[in-house]
Amino acid sequence: AAGPDAARALVDVVWQRPLPPDSAFEVRATAAPTAASPLATPAPAGPFGWSTRTVQLAVLFSVPLVWGTYAPAVRFIYTLPVKVPGIFFSSLYYLVATLFLSAVAAALRPGPGSAPEDAAERQAAKRRTLLGGAELGGYLFLGSYAQVLGLQATTSGQAAFITQLTTISVPVLEALLNRTPVPRGLWAASFVALAGVLVVAADGMAAVAAADPAATLPGFLLLGLATLFYTLHIVRLGVWAPKCDAIPLALSKAAWELLFSVALMGGLAVSGTDSGREIVTFLQQLMDGVLSLVDLQNLGLAAAWTGAVTFGYTLWAQSFGQAGIRPVEANLIYSTQPIWSTFFGAVLLGETLGPAGVVGFVLIGAAMLLAIQAEAGAGPGEAEEPEEVSDDDLAAGV
Repeated sequence: AAGPDAARALVDVVWQRPLPPDSAFEVRATAAPTAASPLATPAPAGPFGWSTRTVQLAVLFSVPLVWGTYAPAVRFIYTLPVKVPGIFFSSLYYLVATLFLSAVAAALRPGPGSAPEDAAERQAAKRRTLLGGAELGGYLFLGSYAQVLGLQATTSGQAAFITQLTTISVPVLEALLNRTPVPRGLWAASFVALAGVLVVAADGMAAVAAADPAATLPGFLLLGLATLFYTLHIVRLGVWAPKCDAIPLALSKAAWELLFSVALMGGLAVSGTDSGREIVTFLQQLMDGVLSLVDLQNLGLAAAWTGAVTFGYTLWAQSFGQAGIRPVEANLIYSTQPIWSTFFGAVLLGETLGPAGVVGFVLIGAAMLLAIQAEAGAGPGEAEEPEEVSDDDLAAGV
């Protein structure tokens, strides 16, 4: 039983939970080396001897790769013989994400032998998680719904490029809302990444605009609105993540988004509007068996992948990574999404990328190098820590 006990102890240590009183393991503090010692470096705190920051960065780098599969998956459902309402598909994968994260949270819940927690702190943590999930989940719900609608009139690559305008909106809002100065090197990296995004976007949008410019305008406007909500989520997550455990916060966001989505879908269904009639028609077609078994399987697979991986996993990954990485740095990592979105779009949907797109990707890569150099060269006084925020301030949204 040493193997399972050791694994559980390792999970407790990684998640900074106290070991059970009857545990065969213990956490020992070692004497700190002196400043003159060659060993006076931060102790490894993660797998492979990585520091906590390195682990957080590695997790954040997985986010844009996984996000790259979102747009092709959503575009795929529009190839079905009937039109799937965007709000229906959103509700479907929010449900999958909530169930997936609930299972993960249950699996990692401390056992009965764990050290008791302070009741007041437990209630405060639940309150923070509930409020944070409501605010952040609201931003993500509005952004995701706008993006799903925008994808109906654009390609998956264009959607990724437009939403990556957060490369410049995030540092602006971080400086304004969080009242934290952004180092000059990160500003430079953000503008270079923005240039890369615009170059690739121009390359991608030209083909569709040449065919029918009017048809693409509503999609671009909706994607721009999605960008605003995604920006607010990234900036505010930099405030909430250090205050909440990653998995409960991710679960809270998913549950709130499911609630928002079901409420909106129900309201639209009884509204008598075009969107409402679209939902009612689809549900009637679903009950009439218009979709074949293969179509239902494809819809289910798209919802399962989007809900559990593209959405559920990245909810946790962002919450975990941004607990120690400032929003502007995290968003520069997210700016690599167009590379992965275009890659998966080419593999799964047969979409292509022109020469200008290659130039744009080179600029995005250069921005990442600038960000790394800026972080490595920041002096002790240049990279300032975010201002400490109280629970009341969090609830007030400042």
